[in-house]
Amino acid sequence: MSAKTIFKIVSTYMASAGVVLAAPTLITFDDITTVTYPITIPSPYNGLNWNSFGLENAPAQTADIGPNGYQNGLVSGNYVAINFGGGPASLSRAGSFNFISAYLTAAWNDNLEVQVQGFSQGSLLYDNTYVLGTASPSLLHFNYLGVDTVDFNIFFDGTPHGYSGAGTFFAVDNLTVDLGPVPEPGAARLLLFAAALCSIGGLMKKTGCFAGVQPPALRKLAAGAGFAPATALSKSAELLVTPSRN
Repeated sequence: MSAKTIFKIVSTYMASAGVVLAAPTLITFDDITTVTYPITIPSPYNGLNWNSFGLENAPAQTADIGPNGYQNGLVSGNYVAINFGGGPASLSRAGSFNFISAYLTAAWNDNLEVQVQGFSQGSLLYDNTYVLGTASPSLLHFNYLGVDTVDFNIFFDGTPHGYSGAGTFFAVDNLTVDLGPVPEPGAARLLLFAAALCSIGGLMKKTGCFAGVQPPALRKLAAGAGFAPATALSKSAELLVTPSRN
């Protein structure tokens, strides 16, 4: 039995079970336009409520006061989200969503520690703290699944880099979320069914089923069903605290 046949069978069962997989949403903040910066990000924006998040025109800021982490943290376009006042900020939604990844950069202070917590109906599901620098953006793979609120808190102020500005501000760019429905427990059963097919066909090793090279839809289903790691980091950021739990 080929991997293509297995994927076709699983897809048929997914459709019959009503499992719908939505494409992740990439949020770049470059489609928000205004005359004065920073501004409050409107809510809802890209399906999320933005609390105490503003928008910064990084090149304009650099032209006004010189080098800064906003400019260094740009991944695309000219705009980044910032935590207003250098304080706590949060994302929320009436329904559940998957908070997948984002690029974060400290604006003025090196070794700025930011705590990122994920909640569902008031219950804490994820709690990690990251160390940010001002020189370049850190790609953080959160993989917070089935949350309705994500809080950003300053855990440690860090030390001034020497730029003309100061404070515990950080920049966010190219944030990725999945606003589609979170698969029900039946999705996990479908995964087990697919794994059994892989075993029967002797393809577990040959095709890499559930080992990182399966078809994209199955990777996504695996993540939604809780088969993905809670936290993964690029080498550009350091994870301090990882009491993630489901």
